[in-house]
Formats: sequence, structure tokens, C-alpha cells
Amino acid sequence: MATRKLVTIFGADKETMRALVSRYHVDVLNHTAKNLGDPDSFSVDAIVDDEMIATLQGASYKVDIQESSDNLESLKKLVGKGNRYQ
Repeated sequence: MATRKLVTIFGADKETMRALVSRYHVDVLNHTAKNLGDPDSFSVDAIVDDEMIATLQGASYKVDIQESSDNLESLKKLVGKGNRYQ
């Protein structure tokens, strides 16, 4: 099984960041989306494996690895599973 990692993913605009979930099916952590001061600069924290890191980097996302997460059980509760307000 591939090792999953806690990462911060940076993208250029809102549509690019939405594609993380809709196109790449990335598990974005709740309440981590940030506008970095520029209307076209955003980041989110997520849990991904090495293959997804390479895929995202190839698609022009910047990915910073925060830590290797062999202990993901404590982090899984932070992962959003949809719109809880519907």
C-alpha cells in the first residue's frame, strides 16, 4: 500500500482548486482552504499518496509535503465527505 502524506496544495484560481475534488478526487481537509492575499492564489491541506503528488505537480499545482502520515487515523476525521449543510 502506498504511503499517504499530509500536504499543502497551492493553485492559481478557484476553478483550479475545485478541480482537486471534482477531477482528481483529492481528500481535502476541512477548514483548510485559504486565499493567500492575491485573488488568484489559494491553498488547501490534503492527504494524498506519492502517485497523486506526481499527478498534481504535472498539472501545475505546487505541492508541499508537511509530513508522512503512517498514522492517518487521527487525521481522517478532518477529511470532508460532502456538504453537511444540504
